[in-house]
Amino acid sequence: MLQPLHLVEMVVYYKTNSSIQRISELRPSPVFRTIPYDIIKSTIVMFLNEVLYKSIRQQNADENIFDYIFSAISWFDESENAGANFHLAFLLKLSRFLGFAPSTQTKSDQSYFDLQEGEFKSLPPIHPYFIEKTAAVLFISLFSTPFEKLSEIKIDNVTRRLILDKILVYYTLHTASFGEIKSHQVLEDVLS
Repeated sequence: MLQPLHLVEMVVYYKTNSSIQRISELRPSPVFRTIPYDIIKSTIVMFLNEVLYKSIRQQNADENIFDYIFSAISWFDESENAGANFHLAFLLKLSRFLGFAPSTQTKSDQSYFDLQEGEFKSLPPIHPYFIEKTAAVLFISLFSTPFEKLSEIKIDNVTRRLILDKILVYYTLHTASFGEIKSHQVLEDVLS
């Protein structure tokens, strides 16, 4: 039950003056059908768990973020054809809750997506943190497309790796002390 991103309900006896708390009940909610038994899904969840751990540093409860994560992971578990793009879309959609969602507005002459500014530009920025038009269009499509329609977005493995790398750069630029993601290589090996 205590696997990455497995959702549980707990009854905890909380003592304010103690550093050790007592858990009297622990049960999965919901019980996952596919994530624990599917190597691709479990690897994606392990990767997402690490990114969430490094990007969400709040001390207070945030019901919107919790609801998003709960519903997205539950959908991922139930989905028969979640595809290899779920983690990309999950992270891009999560950026909305973290306060740095990419701007989807573009003009025909704008061929570069500036990761630092989070918007399209006509000229390449002077820094190396940008995506060229073809990959940028996929980047924004993954952000805008509902999970149910992700399988309609066709991305080859090389482009998927490029977009994942750019998403991690995007998180690094917009999240304080994000650091290096260690499960990234495992994910690439499993998805290739």
